[in-house]
Amino acid sequence: EWATGFLKREIQYEGDPVIRKQLIAMSSEPGAEKVGQEEMVSAGSDFDRLQEEVSSLSNEEAHYLLKIDNEGQSLDASQADYVLYFEKDKYPPVQSFWSMAVYNADTQELVANPLNNYPIQSPLMRNINRDADGGLTFYIQKDSPGGSKQSNWLPTPEGKFYVLMRLYWPEKTVRDGSWTPPQIKKAK
Repeated sequence: EWATGFLKREIQYEGDPVIRKQLIAMSSEPGAEKVGQEEMVSAGSDFDRLQEEVSSLSNEEAHYLLKIDNEGQSLDASQADYVLYFEKDKYPPVQSFWSMAVYNADTQELVANPLNNYPIQSPLMRNINRDADGGLTFYIQKDSPGGSKQSNWLPTPEGKFYVLMRLYWPEKTVRDGSWTPPQIKKAK
């Protein structure tokens, strides 16, 4: 019941790292009926997918863990360059600020880079170049995109990585799930 409620978003994940362990433990409880066990194993795998969409939603802070591209593939800078595009006036709806940072998927650490450019933060948007249509394109890749695109660059490691987006004092549309971040796409 707990897992079903979570998957239907009746129960919110509040950043408690124990939840994943609970799902795994519940899926392997001795004596559990086979049908119930299969549902819990499925819930455990669905947890990973849902965690990519949202790992914490509260009145003070929301975290989005972006680990896959729009094709469902793991983010891997050895295989592709990526972009994240926000349409004009569709930036993360916050009353304070938002930020994005790239983490190495193997080490779980911020990605060291020659610019010492770690998070991109909305208070520093004056340093970010907007597209001709007023939107924002972020270049998520291991090598600099060069020129005017460099200010919009989130450096990645050589291999697998993820993007953590943090929204501080999110608006109601974030908390009720009607706003979600755009998907990361492979660069063309």
